[in-house]
Amino acid sequence: MSPHSDGFSRKAKGKITFTLVQDGKIIDEIVRHNLVVNKGYDLVSKWASGENFETDRLIYIATGTGGHVEGHTELPVPPSVDDTALETEISRKPILEFSNPSTNISRFRTTFIPSESVGTVTECGLFSFSGQLFARATFAGIVKTSGFNLIVNWDVAF
Repeated sequence: MSPHSDGFSRKAKGKITFTLVQDGKIIDEIVRHNLVVNKGYDLVSKWASGENFETDRLIYIATGTGGHVEGHTELPVPPSVDDTALETEISRKPILEFSNPSTNISRFRTTFIPSESVGTVTECGLFSFSGQLFARATFAGIVKTSGFNLIVNWDVAF
């Protein structure tokens, strides 16, 4: 939990599981963690008061190639609570499945097919309908070629 300028601490956190699949077989599974950004907490605050709950839900997962030391995809630059977008977005997909696998956890799942999100993925974001960034993660590069599906399971614990 980190203090913010408003005097409150934040504790929501997330875990993203990337699964690379080729010809129906799991090739690799990579787990990374995210940061819920200030605008994400603003969304939660509005939902709790009944504002925008039905019209501005989390509905997109995006991937990108930014968020690292220039020229070094293995050296991520940590996300900031002030982030409002990915640094270099390459693909955005609607969330295909929503669930609550356990108490206080929301799961969001989508699949990037072989022609989508091709490259060395080093960042991802969870976005609302209006395009507001809820959470962002940066990490050492995951190589996604056109020979793979990339399944993303994003769990957020409150």
